[in-house]
Amino acid sequence: MEYVSRCIKIIELQENDSELLGSAYNHRGYIYYYIFEDEKAEESYKKAYLIRKKLKNKKLLAQTVTNLGLLYQGMWKTNKEPMSQEAVKLLEASAQCQREAIGIFEEIFDGKIHPNLASAYNNMAELQNSLQRFEDAEYY
Repeated sequence: MEYVSRCIKIIELQENDSELLGSAYNHRGYIYYYIFEDEKAEESYKKAYLIRKKLKNKKLLAQTVTNLGLLYQGMWKTNKEPMSQEAVKLLEASAQCQREAIGIFEEIFDGKIHPNLASAYNNMAELQNSLQRFEDAEYY
């Protein structure tokens, strides 16, 4: 975390929305995700998303959107009331992220088989299953 944060500070001082800055924010989000600091993870992923969208790097953008979706799904899993209105909103946010990632990967790989696309379909299937939308889960 220390080195990623240093990297972010240095690049931000240069006022440069580079691919490296997007990657640093994405990595910081990943670290926060694994130490269960969900709000900080979300903030970092959203910063990475904005940079990667601006730079038009579709593959990296889809990876960040996937990470954000998985964060929301993880937040749902730790919710004490898994089918409360708040919890279902997390799943819907996750599904929205996964739909975006699937769309980007389908565009990038244009009908070709690729592990990133398979993973995105699998993530969506798991989400649909959590929402008890079993036909949609089977589809994905």
